[in-house]
Amino acid sequence: MNTRSKRKNLLEATSYLIEQNGMENLTLEAVAKQAGVSKGGLLYHFSSKEALIKEMVNSYTEEFKEDIQKRVETTSLPNGKWHRAYLDASLNDSESASKLSAVYTASLLSNPLFLSIAKEAFEEIYESLAKDELDPVDSAILRLAIDGLWYSEIFKIGKLDEALKEKVIERLNKHVIGDSQAFE
Repeated sequence: MNTRSKRKNLLEATSYLIEQNGMENLTLEAVAKQAGVSKGGLLYHFSSKEALIKEMVNSYTEEFKEDIQKRVETTSLPNGKWHRAYLDASLNDSESASKLSAVYTASLLSNPLFLSIAKEAFEEIYESLAKDELDPVDSAILRLAIDGLWYSEIFKIGKLDEALKEKVIERLNKHVIGDSQAFE
């Protein structure tokens, strides 16, 4: 396994452990065991738990931004392509949501300064949403709705049942592609 693959494996093990056991129970020993490496092997790639978490924040926020960009590039519908890509990446990709949930949890509980990394990435995403040239108020409503749905999913607070969630996503998509009756 090459160095990049080992680092990715360690990040995935960290994310999994945070999701399963909570940040307060995360140890380097547990990460090493989950990843199938020695603690020394883990320390070769990440000198501390803080370094591991910082890299997880960097890596997963970059992956999320790249995922949105790919979705934009592959869509055939020009209207609202950034909003649709953001909606799809946020709510229709459970792996991405799990990784970012771990990022938020790790950031808030280990070093809140790491959250600034994610904040910068999301500011770039929000700037891209402006490229859709939607009405600024509609754009803000859509972004806040997507963010709210996503936060309810990752933090499991106010989470919608699947049938209602699908209807909400369908309504958001209708509004993005220009259905003026979408919010009525």
